[in-house]
Amino acid sequence: MLVRWLIFAVFFIAGNLICLWHFIKCLKAKGSRNRKGGYRAYYSRNRGGITEEEKEELIKYLDQL
Repeated sequence: MLVRWLIFAVFFIAGNLICLWHFIKCLKAKGSRNRKGGYRAYYSRNRGGITEEEKEELIKYLDQL
């Protein structure tokens, strides 16, 4: 029983460390504060809505269908 808890604790701690590393990398990533950055999900100002450029691209794509 103790071994199961130790395995769970190791996976839980490892998962949290991976998330923390990803978040820190996000803050250091060059160009991450724009909508093209790979870590833009962490920035609240980029959540929701789309830009006019994205809207135009979607309209063009829909017109092609």
